[in-house]
Amino acid sequence: MAWMLVGGFELMMLWLYPVVIAPLFNKFEPIENLGLVERVKNLMEKVGLRVKAVLKMDAGKRSKHTNAYFTGVGKTKRIVLFDTLLESHPEEEILAVLAHEVGHWKRKHVFKQIILLEVLSFAVFYIVSKLLNWPLLYQTFGFEEPTVYIGIFLIGAIISPLATLLKPWSRPFPEV
Repeated sequence: MAWMLVGGFELMMLWLYPVVIAPLFNKFEPIENLGLVERVKNLMEKVGLRVKAVLKMDAGKRSKHTNAYFTGVGKTKRIVLFDTLLESHPEEEILAVLAHEVGHWKRKHVFKQIILLEVLSFAVFYIVSKLLNWPLLYQTFGFEEPTVYIGIFLIGAIISPLATLLKPWSRPFPEV
């Protein structure tokens, strides 16, 4: 049950992020260069990707980093270009960055990552549920009987160092 709630929340966040959460932290505006917008839309049509909007994000207020990304699902799907990318790169390079992002979409990297993360989260929830009922876990640390909140604390204390060891494998898909 908990896994389904977390999974549902994650899917809801994919839908809400571009229209509710991201605008709380950044300003999004339509791109003024209509020629670039047309070229972006043509590129997207060539690969069969429909997007609702091509927007500029005010990333320059925090960093000089240049980037672009796709976000959203269904009617919230959009392309976001950092203002720093638009200011420092010619149109051909911007289209090359977007072609890279299209590669992620065409190879279904995001979908594969969502599926992988859901499978892994199911496994973690299953293992934790079994450990919460394992008396040896509590007895090892001097507790006489299983108590959920103590079990969650102990499992977290055990899993945290293990997670550090697994960090090198946390990026499951290579770059395009």
